[in-house]
Amino acid sequence: MNVQILPARLHGEICAPPSKSIAHRALICAALANGNSTVFPIDTSKDMEATIGALQAMGASICRNGKQVTVTGISCVPQHATIDCIESGSTLRFLIPIAAAKGIACRFVGSGRLPERPLAPYFDEFSRKGVCLDRNFVPLNLSGQLLPGVYTLPGDISSQFITGLLFALPLLGQDSVIRLSTRLESAPYVDLTIDVLKKFGIFVSRENDTFYIPGNQQYQPKQFQVESDFSNAAFFLTAAALGNDVKVSGLSCDSLQGDQRILDALSLLGANPVWKENSVSIDRSVSHAAEMDGRDIPDLLPILCVAAAAVP
Repeated sequence: MNVQILPARLHGEICAPPSKSIAHRALICAALANGNSTVFPIDTSKDMEATIGALQAMGASICRNGKQVTVTGISCVPQHATIDCIESGSTLRFLIPIAAAKGIACRFVGSGRLPERPLAPYFDEFSRKGVCLDRNFVPLNLSGQLLPGVYTLPGDISSQFITGLLFALPLLGQDSVIRLSTRLESAPYVDLTIDVLKKFGIFVSRENDTFYIPGNQQYQPKQFQVESDFSNAAFFLTAAALGNDVKVSGLSCDSLQGDQRILDALSLLGANPVWKENSVSIDRSVSHAAEMDGRDIPDLLPILCVAAAAVP
């Protein structure tokens, strides 16, 4: 396929799509709640379909009506399940601890590059916590029942391992602790998890690199509105910072999404983001170079390189 790109200026307003990261977390919390929850809006994607299909395989009832998803929480746990995560690493890493906490004997499978995604932090730790994983990559078989206790994980491989345990450990009969052995990368994603958990009635506390998770907690059903996605909005905000007349709507100035830092990053490059209610426009283009730390915002680095390349 050949695509011809002609010089032009962008003009208009775009509503940012809903956050996939938040939608993932809300669907999982809804599936763990006792009763009916509604999560909206949710856009169709392979990752979302993987999570929905996996939760259904674990016993949740899920009905989709346009962008609204109704979830009836898991009430009858299957004795055995095959969970196809397709190519979604987040689905795989989020749900392994939940299946273990529920005591579901299951087989996790996937496709594409998913078998290349490392699972060593779970493989190493779960063998001491009552769960057997027959290998540290998919396809894998899981058996046993997750035990409460102290979990020690690296923080610099993926924050998804911490998120998976934060979902699962509140379901156990006693309190648990997660201790990080290395610096937590992509920390805002863990903050996002804790925020969504709180909205579904789950309490987690954190002190530096240690997380405290009380046991015997119950997820509460709720109506959950998914906020718009800063990761997607970043492309259009950068276009505005390059001199185009573009406004992005549907965003929350109080968002805990790590990629909200696109606004700070563009400001460092000389742009001037302006909030008006839930919309953002840029009234001054990038003008100078800057140095910034991208460890917590890896998804923003490609588009920030574009912005930096346009600095006069």
